[in-house]
Amino acid sequence: MLQMKRLLLLGISFSITGCVGNTPKVSVQDALAPQRTLGATAELQKNRVANQEDSKEKTISWRQPQNKKESCKLSFDEGWPEDIEIFWDGGCKDGYAFGVGREFVKGMIHDGPVDVVDLAHYKGGRVAATYLYTYDRVNNRARINAYDSEEHFIDRLLKQDGSVVSLSTEYYNYGKIKESGYIYTGLTTSLNNDVLYGKVVDRNNAARFYTIEDHNIKARYLDGTFEIHKMADGEVIHIQRSRHNEWARTTLPKAYIDNAETSINEMVEAMDETQEKLKKSLGMIDYYIRKTCQNQVVVDFIPNNEYKEICGDFDYFSSYVDKINKSRKEELTKRKHQYDQWVQKREQQAIAKAKEKQETSAAIRSLTNAVNSFNQGLNKRSQSAWNAANSVGSQNYNYNTDPYGRSNSSSNRNYGGSSSIYNYYNINGNTVTGSDGTNCFVVGGVINCQ
Repeated sequence: MLQMKRLLLLGISFSITGCVGNTPKVSVQDALAPQRTLGATAELQKNRVANQEDSKEKTISWRQPQNKKESCKLSFDEGWPEDIEIFWDGGCKDGYAFGVGREFVKGMIHDGPVDVVDLAHYKGGRVAATYLYTYDRVNNRARINAYDSEEHFIDRLLKQDGSVVSLSTEYYNYGKIKESGYIYTGLTTSLNNDVLYGKVVDRNNAARFYTIEDHNIKARYLDGTFEIHKMADGEVIHIQRSRHNEWARTTLPKAYIDNAETSINEMVEAMDETQEKLKKSLGMIDYYIRKTCQNQVVVDFIPNNEYKEICGDFDYFSSYVDKINKSRKEELTKRKHQYDQWVQKREQQAIAKAKEKQETSAAIRSLTNAVNSFNQGLNKRSQSAWNAANSVGSQNYNYNTDPYGRSNSSSNRNYGGSSSIYNYYNINGNTVTGSDGTNCFVVGGVINCQ
């Protein structure tokens, strides 16, 4: 989708040999100076994350869901108010929650309302849940967690700024891959006009790559005051910016290019690791959605439409996407109607003017044909826009599409619900087998994974 990967791979030869004239050159020492400064920042960032992890208290409290008559305790972190409402649609065994299901948590805490849905896996007994998927309805945020790995997850966030609604997908990797520390990459799509914005952040928590699709700049690499631009027409240029954001073209040394390429490869590997870690969770989420949505499960502890939100093409964000779809169609219909009225008025004016001047019928036909031709051309463009609006719900908002445009059939899945979610497991009746040896099956209506 986004051809950012080619920024260095395809453009290096051009950027080094294609610059002529008096374009100033930057020394290796000056070019790599920001890297040394950012390296110190990276150490501080890694230490901060490590300290946060070490200070986490793993104190667990056990709560009884209100919709279960039998003992069916769920694990919660300490600090949740006692009057929080809790519901569980999974199974129960030996007094504790069991299998794969959703926790619905509603109520008030010290800083406001809480309305959270957690898709969790309980292995049985007094063992805390493994959380696969979390949706925060208050903040319009969803998270997919890597199975048994808190360091890897995907966040999705829906934002609204006036009439513009955007949906972002961000991969996080807090792992210690190559001592990289904090790394993430994100894709943000404006649902109103299909503008796609991609960003990659490196170990220094600094944006290194970003792109705006359908814009002059196809991709941009950032490092301190230096930038490498891959233009939409294929040209690659080097830029140095001043503190006042003034810029001038320059020629960066090969050592800088090599260092940049190493940095990008490191980030790509970190994202690949996150992608790999998420496979098991995505497969279990898929299995739960299929069983819940295809079997028409009905519950009595929350409204059915709320319970089935996860079944949409964009799971919990489906209602927002559908609303934008409808709004765009209505706007296109309105514009087409206004244009048709304008064309009709122009035709009437042309005919009236022709009569006043006693123009020949041939001239009238010529003018009418010209207007009709223009009308047909606009109708084609309107139909094209209409088709684009209709296809919003089926576009590839991908979890596993990285900003480098690579195609990987083993990991590429649409950003969608039960119909398009990543198919990691082989499903046969009520049994599903994962390529990592995980087996899920349904017994007595309870999804159990081992």
